[in-house]
Amino acid sequence: MRRIVWIGHYIEESDVFHFNNFNYKSEIMRKLFLKINKHFSPYVFTSFKNTAKDIEFYGIVCPLLPSAVAALRKARQLSMMKQAIRLANSLKADQIVIAALFASIWEDGKELRALTRAPITTGKNLIAAITIDNILRANNVLKKKFSDSTLGIIGYRNRISKIFAEHYLNKAGSILVDCEDDKIEANGKVKKVSQEELFKNSDIIIVTTMGVGLAAYIDLINPGTVICDIVVPYYLTKEIRKKRNDIFAFEGVWSKYKDLSAYVGCDLNRLFPNGIMPACAAEPIILAIENMFGDFSLSDNIHYRNMCLMADKRLKNGFEFFGFKKGQTVYSKQEQDLLINLKTAKRDGDCVVKR
Repeated sequence: MRRIVWIGHYIEESDVFHFNNFNYKSEIMRKLFLKINKHFSPYVFTSFKNTAKDIEFYGIVCPLLPSAVAALRKARQLSMMKQAIRLANSLKADQIVIAALFASIWEDGKELRALTRAPITTGKNLIAAITIDNILRANNVLKKKFSDSTLGIIGYRNRISKIFAEHYLNKAGSILVDCEDDKIEANGKVKKVSQEELFKNSDIIIVTTMGVGLAAYIDLINPGTVICDIVVPYYLTKEIRKKRNDIFAFEGVWSKYKDLSAYVGCDLNRLFPNGIMPACAAEPIILAIENMFGDFSLSDNIHYRNMCLMADKRLKNGFEFFGFKKGQTVYSKQEQDLLINLKTAKRDGDCVVKR
């Protein structure tokens, strides 16, 4: 069997109990388990396989929540990653996937490449492909024209952002970014602005960096703005849902895998409800099916050509659009109709729709 090993961390507090099958209802016991759990070593929390496709998938979780991961010193992060990769090596991984915040921290892969012979990917070329498809669909819902729209990119230093700039350069009316890039700014359509200006003046916003602190700009966003959040956890999208319902904010990493039922080994419906799978799990499965194991979404391999390749392979292998995901739900037809009516509203103090 060709073995995929996914390495990530908890996203929500509920994951700590879910991944460990810890069902105590006592609040004292739950708090105690949370406190103890963060001292655990990385461990395998799931595995499943498709015999016909000759694919076996293992999930390794590092027992920390995102805030704890971000707060760790680099040496401690590297120590935990070494433990996880040693475990992946013991599983004889043919492809290692670095997921969630780790995908940004270890994107260049230099320190990790020395720890394993297995190729490493992060899912970012597939994330870019899904994001572009989602934004096209969202614009079609709202009947927006790209040529009349301003695109804002938060986190422009990230490699994945360069894919979006290249794709939309001749499609969007203008592009606003939050850091400078002399090469692409020479075109004249890309402009570096403050985050405040970006949120005020963009019709479409892609968030490629952790959304902590971005909630301060939520009241500046115009009704009917499309916001695609691609960084787990989805801090900005979560805060928007709390404060407003006139912004089309959704998570841009999900596909519905129509062939998931061919895999066995764990409660897949609990792991991927309704067959909805994140790109960090989907990309290595596509690489395995296509016999393309390699450092696919790592460092300089995160680029436009690989995004286009993954866009094609994604649909070919049954990873389909299913809706615009926001937390545990998907935008309903009624919510989309409301956004269509609001998209042309003028921004004033009374225009924010409170939940």
